[in-house]
Amino acid sequence: MRRSKTFSRAAFLAVAIVILFGTACVPGFLMRAGTPDVVVVSPNANASQVTSPGSDAHFVQVDDYFVMEQPLAGQGFVYSALGKMLTAPAPKTDNKGKFRRLPDNQELWTQYYTKTRIAQAADYVLNKEVFFSNYLDSYGNYRAPESLAEAQNGWWMKARVSDISELHKGFLTVSGGYRVNLNALRVAAQ
Repeated sequence: MRRSKTFSRAAFLAVAIVILFGTACVPGFLMRAGTPDVVVVSPNANASQVTSPGSDAHFVQVDDYFVMEQPLAGQGFVYSALGKMLTAPAPKTDNKGKFRRLPDNQELWTQYYTKTRIAQAADYVLNKEVFFSNYLDSYGNYRAPESLAEAQNGWWMKARVSDISELHKGFLTVSGGYRVNLNALRVAAQ
């Protein structure tokens, strides 16, 4: 008698566990009608990915400039970084502005700076100068920054669009042969 009670209790617990886990694994199984579906969140999502007011999807803020020490000229690419303007360019400074470059907190005078915006489909043309962060996705393609820290502390690159044959795949190639995700591209604001 005692053995059958123990067996019955174990069987009841086993059935209860199966029902509990079985229904928990079926989305909406026990939900009321009219409740919203489950929201899918990126596996890499975290609080740092929420853009702050005054910044865009690349975490570039309205007072950010892209500053370079040299022009792109005939090179494949040049490094760039986000910076804050400390002194506006003027004739007495040879039209150079003074900036605090964010990744290394260095102050520099340069005439090579620009405001940017996120690129749009009309910007995906050959020889267009583009900016993109120096971060790679898991496939080895350049990607957009995923946090304010990445945008401000990482280096960016400036290059020219050299191949648009993979636009339908979500990429283009820039000078130097680098593949860049379309959603990672920025262009100079006009």
